Amino acid sequence: MSIQVKWNNSLSGEVKVTQGVRQGAKLSTMLYKRYNNNILKALERSDIGAEIGNIKVMAPTCADDIAVLAENQHEVQALLDIVENCTKRDLVTINPNKSDLVPITKCQSNFSVYLGKDEITQKSETKHLGLIRNSKNKLNTEDRLKLARKNSVCFTWTWTTCKERHVSNSSL
Repeated sequence: MSIQVKWNNSLSGEVKVTQGVRQGAKLSTMLYKRYNNNILKALERSDIGAEIGNIKVMAPTCADDIAVLAENQHEVQALLDIVENCTKRDLVTINPNKSDLVPITKCQSNFSVYLGKDEITQKSETKHLGLIRNSKNKLNTEDRLKLARKNSVCFTWTWTTCKERHVSNSSL
């Protein structure tokens, strides 16, 4: 596949695209959901990860942001192994340099987890869905308002996605 860039009524030469999903292209959303959904289903089937009451919340997702939540280091690693296996099978690559480990715990926690052979960098805070997440699990009021606005958009997107999936599955 190749692309051209239009700028001020001028068109660039063709540039070959060798990786990634073109943002805004007709198939981009469908392809992204196809591969991302495999990962999410595999994580759900594992029955590993964080819970709220009796509901598993191991991989909250919005657009292309996925957070992996677990109770301990071993669960985090098991979930990352599932992600690695799915991405290898689907020939998808996740950039480990854009992934962070932020242990949220009351005691000092220093451990390593890996995505394949690459160690995920442990940090005291990271940005997720435009919000700073830190090891003390604190958000300021403005961040909470932003989170509420973003989550309402994500919940709408998720409901629409599930509804579309349900319709397509029932037509098989």
